[in-house]
Amino acid sequence: MQRKRQIIGLGIVFLCTGLIAASAALAQSRDVPANDLCENAFAVTGPYPVTVCGTNVDATIDCPGFLDWDAVWYEVELPYAFNDLVTDYCPGPIDMSADTVGIVYYNDCTDCEAAVVGAYQWNDCGDGRLHPKIWWLQLPGPATVRIPVYIAPAHEFCIEFNVTESFPCDLDCPPEAVPESESCGELTNDGCNLPVPQFEPLTCGETICGTTFAYAGTRDTDWFEITVDEPTTMTFTVEAEFVVGMFTGLFEQRTPGVAACDQITGLLIPYAIAADCESVSLVYNALPGTYWWLVTPNDYQSVPCDGFNQYIATMTCEPWELRGACCDDDISLCADSVLFQDCLEPLRFTAETLCADISPPCGGCPESMIEIEIRTDRYPTETTWTITDHDTGEVIYSGGPYSDDFATYFAYYCIGADDCVDFTIYDLCGDGIWPPYGGYAVRLNGVTLYDTIGIGWTGLERHDSNIGTGCDLGRCCYEPWPSCAETTLFDCVRLYGGIWNEGVNCTDDPCPDPSACDFEVVAPYTSPQRTTCGGLNRCQPPDHYFDTPEHVYCVTLPHDGIWSFNTCLDTTNPTWLAVGTEMCGQDIGWASYNCMGASAEIVAYLNAGEYFVDVEGFQLCGTYVLDIHEVIPCDVNCPEEAVAESEPC
Repeated sequence: MQRKRQIIGLGIVFLCTGLIAASAALAQSRDVPANDLCENAFAVTGPYPVTVCGTNVDATIDCPGFLDWDAVWYEVELPYAFNDLVTDYCPGPIDMSADTVGIVYYNDCTDCEAAVVGAYQWNDCGDGRLHPKIWWLQLPGPATVRIPVYIAPAHEFCIEFNVTESFPCDLDCPPEAVPESESCGELTNDGCNLPVPQFEPLTCGETICGTTFAYAGTRDTDWFEITVDEPTTMTFTVEAEFVVGMFTGLFEQRTPGVAACDQITGLLIPYAIAADCESVSLVYNALPGTYWWLVTPNDYQSVPCDGFNQYIATMTCEPWELRGACCDDDISLCADSVLFQDCLEPLRFTAETLCADISPPCGGCPESMIEIEIRTDRYPTETTWTITDHDTGEVIYSGGPYSDDFATYFAYYCIGADDCVDFTIYDLCGDGIWPPYGGYAVRLNGVTLYDTIGIGWTGLERHDSNIGTGCDLGRCCYEPWPSCAETTLFDCVRLYGGIWNEGVNCTDDPCPDPSACDFEVVAPYTSPQRTTCGGLNRCQPPDHYFDTPEHVYCVTLPHDGIWSFNTCLDTTNPTWLAVGTEMCGQDIGWASYNCMGASAEIVAYLNAGEYFVDVEGFQLCGTYVLDIHEVIPCDVNCPEEAVAESEPC
């Protein structure tokens, strides 16, 4: 079966193999380079490095319908038992930044299926010219390999060939080790990277001898699953032959011990990167539960299945003496320095904490309890927050800054049944907490009122209000639309799962009809500053990654013309904008982050008529000003003496 060719453009890789026989008839009919055919490859021998110059101009196509390369060929000597081969195009005189270049070699001229793909990078050769460097590591020898030099468009080139001796790591699997169940080249224990997740079982005291591969931009990831029944100090020790280094670690879980693909953050904590034959040990104190460890090459190239691809992994376990506060919430009785395994459900255990410091207090809150969940990003010291009285602004509680990046923190506070408070989170540098790992949530008596976990937030601060059972009533809109009730925010979410608005009621401001536009306007038009917070959430366009409330405008364009729809005049939150010919449509266009930083703009030539404009927060709800105006094009008059271009537009 024919596959795509293995070539590179600037930063792009394609894979192809095909037969490598050239047409002798074609070669004889043209003035082709002498090394046009694989069989006529020019010899490249040491001492290295060696620079050769040539051209693939007028080269014939190698194997029409298969390889389709107009390449020239070089046969490179590999004098050592193991060889690192590098081809560097920097000596060439022509800038290659726009070129496509082949990155394979062959052992002979008979079978394209034996193509070996190289690793590559684009280098600035010091004078502003970008040229590729291609390499293959640990090639067995003494031997020769044949390299087709393919450049498109064809031109002259100079290449430095360099071959150095390689000393690969060669591990011996200990006799007590268990072989990995996955054969090299298969994908049967790649965990959450598989459509149906599968894992390699691992037990305490076990040693695994495994293999993996990294080739042509693909690498094998081996996921090991271990379950412990008591607090355990796990030590994972790994040593690998991988010439590109080894990457290993423990997948961070949102809840320690709970293993599910939607319960991992995507980070490895702890983790290590090690050179070939370098042994590393990672230690983790684990609560009872199931955990996933990873072993994989530290690159996507140069670890073939027929090369040095073995690793040895050992798991050792020791009991972890975990002590803390043990609370009986039913009778409000708490004891300090209790072992985890002695504090059995329904008792509540708080690790490495005294009874006086546990949150919420033993016995819970007598009236209402606020729970704050903070998930930090890479800059935890930037994040702080306050809980303030809704009426006076007095700070009641505060938290942060934090010390650990990509970590989860919880805090619990008691408030009265008649209290109403606000939550404000701050970011020192003004970029909020970035997704997908960071965010925060505010819960009252177990009900989530505000949640940015997984989507993050942006800006210097974000303010969430009306938290408490003693807050003022507002309008609660809920399904079936347009049902309406006058409740607190807490009851709106708890009882109806609805959308709540402060300061309005069902009588004077009935809930909007989701099938109707929020605003009907005639262009040109500039809105007052508005907020999508509390708006309906009926539009989920496929090109918008976040599910956020919106405002939909019915816009009448009075005449044909070029029209701009934008939020460039003012926005306090990144906006996502769509223009279509139907409700929630985006067939005219969509945009975000393309004017004035966080704002959006769509410009299109449109006929007179009615259109729909969807304004949403990019990640969250926020304020904006919508501007719609006609763009008057520049009209250039061609002088009479000018000659018309021959190419039609």
